[in-house]
Amino acid sequence: MRDIDKTKEQLVNELEEMRQRCDELEASETERRQMEEQIRQQNEFLTHLLESLPHPFYVVDVSSYTIKMANSAAVFGTILKESTCYALTHGRSRPCSGREHACPLKEIKKTKRPVTTEHLHYDGQGNVTNIEVHGYPIFDERGNVSEMIAFSLDITERKQAEEALQESEERFRQFFANEPEYCYMVSPEGKLIDVNEAALKVIGYKKEELMSKSLEVVYAPESWPKAKRLFKQWKETGVVADEELVIITKDGDRRVVLLSATAVRNRNGEILHSVSVQKDITERKRAVEKLRESENKLNSIISSMDDLVFVFDKDARFTFYRSSTEELYMPPETFLGKKHSEVMPPRINKLTTEAFNKNKKGEVAEYEYWLEIGGQTKWFSAKLSPMFMDGEFVGSVAVVRDITERKRLEQLKDDFISLVSHELRSPLTVITGAVNTALTEGARLSPEETRQLLRDAALEAESLSHLLGNLLELSRFQADRLLLYAEEMSVKKLIQDTIVEIKRQSSAHQFIVDIPKKLPTVYADQLRLERILYNLLENAVKYSPQGGEIRVSVKSEEGYLVIRVSDQGIGISCAGQARLFEPFQRLEDSRLDGVKGAGLGLLVCRRLVEAHGGRIWVESELDRGSTFSFTMPLSHS
Repeated sequence: MRDIDKTKEQLVNELEEMRQRCDELEASETERRQMEEQIRQQNEFLTHLLESLPHPFYVVDVSSYTIKMANSAAVFGTILKESTCYALTHGRSRPCSGREHACPLKEIKKTKRPVTTEHLHYDGQGNVTNIEVHGYPIFDERGNVSEMIAFSLDITERKQAEEALQESEERFRQFFANEPEYCYMVSPEGKLIDVNEAALKVIGYKKEELMSKSLEVVYAPESWPKAKRLFKQWKETGVVADEELVIITKDGDRRVVLLSATAVRNRNGEILHSVSVQKDITERKRAVEKLRESENKLNSIISSMDDLVFVFDKDARFTFYRSSTEELYMPPETFLGKKHSEVMPPRINKLTTEAFNKNKKGEVAEYEYWLEIGGQTKWFSAKLSPMFMDGEFVGSVAVVRDITERKRLEQLKDDFISLVSHELRSPLTVITGAVNTALTEGARLSPEETRQLLRDAALEAESLSHLLGNLLELSRFQADRLLLYAEEMSVKKLIQDTIVEIKRQSSAHQFIVDIPKKLPTVYADQLRLERILYNLLENAVKYSPQGGEIRVSVKSEEGYLVIRVSDQGIGISCAGQARLFEPFQRLEDSRLDGVKGAGLGLLVCRRLVEAHGGRIWVESELDRGSTFSFTMPLSHS
């Protein structure tokens, strides 16, 4: 019984153990299922994670190179089917080798460490991409590398950017080294980092002498304060543009440059260094200075000229003018920018066109023309000179001169020649006629008639002699050969002798002499003083009525002897007085018709008086006579 009970108890215990064991098994199964579910969920999460990666991901057997696992990005949409990594990504039949296709598996098996390498991968269509492969080892229970986890990054664009950057850097290095302008790199601290060959050649330093030196070494002392201000501006703004400075070479030579600088920055916008370019404008500055000097000289020359200067372009268009006076005859706005043909009359345009045609052949052209200005006829001479640039005609420079006065004098000269010819011919005719008559008719003429003929001939010969004498005096003056033979002399007898000589021409006039008893002597050329008196007395006789009074007076005033010749003639207007002592002038008055004269006497008087250091003038009123006065220096003065 006891045995049965014992057996029963054992059975109960065994059943309890079996129940507990079942409970444990059931709990273990539940835990297993939970773990499997957890693993499944983790696998599913991992799969989703790997599939969500845009980069290729692999698990590769390091022995067989077989891809055990890969995401969609890795297989390019194909089915793996135990593909090898080198077949899938390189289209190769054997493992990768060499620098272009370095195998990360070999490196991981060797080092048992993660590796990073670059590859060229080929997709199903044979397109090549630059890939950066990151490999990580998976170890077995013995610590050997059994598999490799790898993921790839497409670095094609980065490689292209790096290559482009390298090309850009190379181009910049080439530009910097070979640029003919002076190039520098300067740190934010103002130290020189690099200098190109062009700059070194000019400033005379070796590169190693300048590296890490202050900018101050290349700038002249007078430019350094400005250079410092510009450096501060560059640090603040990153830019300096076309600033003029003076650099100094190792030998002390100065060069003028235009500085431009930009800042090279890092990703954070911090300045790394400058790229500074100096454009040497020394020769240009010198050329500009020479041009300025030339312009100043030209302006001075033009300002000293009484001429007008015009510049025309190749189409005969006015582009510039310069006048030394205010008198331009027409406002500049009426002709600047316009063609010559739009401004000037046709007759002048014809002359200008002919001149331009000569200029185009390289010839200088000259012509004269006239214009009606302010109711007066103005004459001008124009000289056109061509301008060429690189062998091409670009325009003309015209120098225009007012020759109205010259034309007037030429006309006066022509009139004078005609008048003198007449004045010479008239006495010669009288002389020739009188002599011929005396010779051919002498037997029939009475002695008195013969003497009269000879007196007439002598009188005309004397008149002719005085005319020729005046011409000779003017000729000497024009040739700067008018010499005086001055001596101390008394004018009283000279005046009296001259009046006697004049009386032979006209006995109808009354001559009154007013000379003080005590009269100082003068220092003069006797023959020239006699000519002055003769001319003035002859004029008084010509322009005074028959029987009129002619007065000669003398007095001493302030170191000079003043001699006056007064008449009771027709007088002279103010306008006539203004030009009376000018060349070839005769009074224009209808009452003077028939009065002989070449208009030389008063001009000769003026030249001779001034040669003695005196002066001559006239005081006159119409119809009330005239008084001509002149001075001669006293002997003691």
